[in-house]
Amino acid sequence: MKRVIFCAILFCFFVVCFSNNLTFYVNAAPYRTLASDSSLEASYDLSFEGRKYAAIQLKELLPIMESIDRLTVVNSLNGQETVYDAIHRSMLPFYVVRSPDEPRMWLFFDGTHLFPFYGLSLSGVVAPKGSLEVWVCWEGVPALKALIQRFSDIYGIPVKVLEVPNTATKLLSMLKAGGKVPDLVMIQCEGFEELVLSKAFQNVDALYDGFEALYASDVFSIDGKRWAVPFYGDTQLLFYRKDRIPELPDPLSLHALESLASSLTDGDFLGLGWNLYSVYWFAPFQIGFGKNSILEPDGSVKIQDQGTEKALAFLKSWVDRQIALPLERDAMVSFFTSGKIAMILSGSYSIPGFEELGIPFGIASYPYDSETGRWISPMLDFKGFGITRKTREPVLSMALLEYLTGPGVQSAFCIPVKKIPVNRAVLADRLESGDALYQLYQHALDVGTFVPAYNAYDLYKNTLWKLLRFVFLDQMSIPEVLEKGQQIIDANMP
Repeated sequence: MKRVIFCAILFCFFVVCFSNNLTFYVNAAPYRTLASDSSLEASYDLSFEGRKYAAIQLKELLPIMESIDRLTVVNSLNGQETVYDAIHRSMLPFYVVRSPDEPRMWLFFDGTHLFPFYGLSLSGVVAPKGSLEVWVCWEGVPALKALIQRFSDIYGIPVKVLEVPNTATKLLSMLKAGGKVPDLVMIQCEGFEELVLSKAFQNVDALYDGFEALYASDVFSIDGKRWAVPFYGDTQLLFYRKDRIPELPDPLSLHALESLASSLTDGDFLGLGWNLYSVYWFAPFQIGFGKNSILEPDGSVKIQDQGTEKALAFLKSWVDRQIALPLERDAMVSFFTSGKIAMILSGSYSIPGFEELGIPFGIASYPYDSETGRWISPMLDFKGFGITRKTREPVLSMALLEYLTGPGVQSAFCIPVKKIPVNRAVLADRLESGDALYQLYQHALDVGTFVPAYNAYDLYKNTLWKLLRFVFLDQMSIPEVLEKGQQIIDANMP
């Protein structure tokens, strides 16, 4: 691409300090002018030194850049130029801010300093216009489509968004058939290794420098290389009916949970239930009872260990005494919504649905084992986006991912849809505001276990899923199940 020779734009100090117009220059040419009385588009509440500011990321006010040589910002009070050389095109630390005290004043924030300004100049290589196709899935698709449309409007880039169930399966089949694939695909961390082995995605380490600003930055890493960018997360929570349980102890011990569930179980009314046959719900107890990780450091799977045996024995004792009953997901949700069960273990993805139904419910963190002090460790399941290896628009694709992980979109999407944001600043703001849900999310991030991206997790999950019910139905002993399961796992390790 032809590189334009740039020159810095010198701003006149005699311009009125708080001019009605804020002007941006790109490669010595005027690019955009904002009126000081106009509202910031999708502004983000930026916290700095104890104050809140309506802010917008600078990159949303400028074109998508392949590279940036220099950014020059002029202080409107003293005419002093602040120069930023060789910055990354994402310009993650930079914001344009409205003054809360003077509506005619614009402020520039670089992550450390906040000062008034009346214009800036940028020099670099502007990315050529193109178009994108994106596959999305899971919860909040209408909201996500609207936010992506805003990206399209900001930059003048047509973006086709398709809702595709089972995006990973669809992508693999299209790659095998030699069909047309999109530029970006929304995927989850579970089963991700298969996509990497199939060379479905480009490595994003060289494209994106904002990983340090994100939670779960390595959740889509395989062998130390990142192949996708996280977007949001879900976790497991304890849900309870407030018409049966006004308040739970905080923190909640396993013993207290057991006593409560037992006292509430009466006839057709159940105290506690979830899908005990699912390994997704069993793994937290393995960790809570002493297992250090689902996969071993060498990538192997071991289930003949003390933590697994203790967890299985503990849960079987609950089933035998009808403290907790195995329920498939649909039955569990039906019982909870109809008021036939007091407590369930479910995912944070259930919150919007329960709210919509008007169910009087509360949520709490998983309990802890008072004997060991260890928490039952909730699973953390993250969704993200990968850039396909066949895309012709890697720069535009990465620009969209930078936009989706920015504070504005993370706030606009994750908070209404009840997701864990990957943007640290957004989560910090929710915690600062005292949001109880996000305090639960922070606790989950502190003590939880990420769903592994490696294929070995699928082997572990599928093997135990077939065998757990034999224990709970008294068809096999715990040692027999663990021995049989280990034999199957060892024989089929990838």
